[in-house]
Amino acid sequence: MGVGLIRFVYPYVVPTMEKTLGISHVVMATVISCFFWADSVMRIVWGTLTDKLGTRAVTLCGLALLAAGFFIMSAATAVSGLSLGFGVAGMGAAALFILPAPLLSRWFGQRRRATAIGIATTAATVVTIVAGFVVPVVLANSPYNVIWRTEAIIVLGILAVEFFFLVNSPASKGLTPLGATEAELEALRAAPKGSPWGKESVLKVLKDKAFYQIAGSYFLFGVAYTGVLTFLSSYFQEIGWDPAAAGKIIALTGISGLVASLFWGAVGDRLAKRYVFGMSMGILGAGILLFAIGGQVPSIASLGALLFGFGGSGPVVMINAIQADYFAKNVLGTSFGLCAACFSIASAVSPIIGGGIADSTGTLQSAMFMGIIASAISATIISLMAGPRTTKMSSKQIQTGGRL
Repeated sequence: MGVGLIRFVYPYVVPTMEKTLGISHVVMATVISCFFWADSVMRIVWGTLTDKLGTRAVTLCGLALLAAGFFIMSAATAVSGLSLGFGVAGMGAAALFILPAPLLSRWFGQRRRATAIGIATTAATVVTIVAGFVVPVVLANSPYNVIWRTEAIIVLGILAVEFFFLVNSPASKGLTPLGATEAELEALRAAPKGSPWGKESVLKVLKDKAFYQIAGSYFLFGVAYTGVLTFLSSYFQEIGWDPAAAGKIIALTGISGLVASLFWGAVGDRLAKRYVFGMSMGILGAGILLFAIGGQVPSIASLGALLFGFGGSGPVVMINAIQADYFAKNVLGTSFGLCAACFSIASAVSPIIGGGIADSTGTLQSAMFMGIIASAISATIISLMAGPRTTKMSSKQIQTGGRL
């Protein structure tokens, strides 16, 4: 939910911020990129710290920074202040992006992991749905600062809940992972005590070909998803929709994504996760195509929104589950942090490129076509991956932090 409050709410506010501050698409995209540049660096930092310190400490720090970023954004009256707020929020949100892969891989066995991640990620989707109906109404009567101030308070509430309930692993409660096989339990018993994280583990991740295929696909997902979502409300208004109607159409992406998160999680536990990732990218691209060729027609725009939300949820769920298939648990934070940084870099660059092209051509349709191309390439790269060498980790592999 903390992730959703920043990632899936700001697109609704973009048109109002542009009008209030009197800035162009490319300047607005540059402001938002401060979030993604900070996010890119901090995903790597938080990922390594998660493997060393545990998920609980990293998540609490991330929530505190996210709340601080929202407060700065709510007080900002110029581009500089807004940029600073987005940057601080990006530092905090990066920690929350890391959360699912290392935490849920410890609480759930491989045959239940994708389903668990699918359920967990629905919280961010719920935010998208609610924001689509609430944010336009608030902006019609109040300055955009009210949105950020309210979200800061909500994040502080989430921080309080996490402080009392978040636990790093089932072992600390005398439990074992739900759905774990006997082989997985044996591997856990054979694992050395303490944190085996180290420089050698990082190098193992970076030397693995699978890492670059996963990271490349996730990078292109960032181009397709963020490059389009950032300007989606502005695009609908450009082709004739009023802000409230545009918000409701975008809310459909959240409704579809809510169902899709559960669907992709269940499917990911039954089919090869890399193929599920590729399928979802194809659906995402189809949704963007409908925006580009017929977004002014209500029925086509609605279908595009449903496909965009349904497809966009797949990579979010699968990227966490795929990590646990290809890398050892003691380096999951590191591997996911590095992959996620690629997504953030794409999310920082693609709106600037799309916004710049839109400013020069006079239409945001160019951002739609950029997303279509990125979706197709991403689906191809991830689908061509070789399968995991093994679903079991030997004690020696666990100690060395990767595959033999």
